[in-house]
Amino acid sequence: MKIGKLREVTLTGSRYQIGKQAGEGAADVIHRMVRQHHKERLSRKDDAFKSALHRLEKNTLQIAPEFLEEIDGIADGCGLPFEEILAYNCLTEMVGVPVGGCTNFAFADTEVGPAIAKTNDGDTPGLDWFYLIERIYHNDGRGLLIVTWAGTVWLVAGVNSHGLAITGASCDGTEENWDGLPTNMLTRLALERCRSVEEAVPLLSGTPITLHSMNITLADSGGALVVLEKSPTDCALRRPKNSAIFCVNHFLTPGMFARNNNYGREYLENSERRQRHLTEVLFRPDTEHSVKKMEEILKDGKSPGAVCQLGQENFYTALAAILLPKPKVMKVVLGPPCEGEFQEYRL
Repeated sequence: MKIGKLREVTLTGSRYQIGKQAGEGAADVIHRMVRQHHKERLSRKDDAFKSALHRLEKNTLQIAPEFLEEIDGIADGCGLPFEEILAYNCLTEMVGVPVGGCTNFAFADTEVGPAIAKTNDGDTPGLDWFYLIERIYHNDGRGLLIVTWAGTVWLVAGVNSHGLAITGASCDGTEENWDGLPTNMLTRLALERCRSVEEAVPLLSGTPITLHSMNITLADSGGALVVLEKSPTDCALRRPKNSAIFCVNHFLTPGMFARNNNYGREYLENSERRQRHLTEVLFRPDTEHSVKKMEEILKDGKSPGAVCQLGQENFYTALAAILLPKPKVMKVVLGPPCEGEFQEYRL
């Protein structure tokens, strides 16, 4: 087994200071992402690109102005222009980066309370070098523990000091709303502003997003657990069955199913295989609702529809995490979970 080491940064102070420390702490990775990995996508200077970026900046100023303060700090911290870091944070909207084959599943009643498991997948093996762990401590005492892309105001997964945990799985759809927040900022916004699932669901439901639909899984230390299916124009809430729930890369509720687009048949078939696999595994009467069982499911790379992906339809799992909101812990493995070991991170 290999053990991939995630870079860890601790961020404190004002939103600008938090961003500046984040930029300084991962400047090399941010430069590589913006100036090398996405150079051609983010170096456009045409009027359409500038107009779209200006609109997204205006939307963010109206909905989450604190994120622009943080992006300003990231830019100063890593030594790149504000416009480049903003465009990087609006990557999906600006350049249409394909969504991955991410998966979430959760139990409401493990030995440590609710727990959410999550994979993050990409279309190329080895895309794990830009993830980092951030511990964020605000001046008002709020704290967050997140795994995220270096240089962004996003989160891949996270828990906060109130005992709220949140993560998601991308969905492709045909709808757009160019008065919305850049979609990848939405889950971080909820973790920043909310103390519970009860508070987070209205915020997530009521905040407009631009494009890049998603399934969002939430749990809290009080025992609440839900999946919110969210598109730029609609949303639907799903609750656990027998204390278990999951989401993949398409919508499951009847009212949202018609909004699935999913990049073509192969993408949808991959998502549907994981749906069938999790339906079978999670809802068997003898399935143990434990953190150990969640690790076991994440580490399975061989079963049909396994969530650890090793090239199926060109998807490769780059990271997996288990979120434990009650103890405020994340267990994370960098790279395919079937090839690595989980490391524990605490707020």
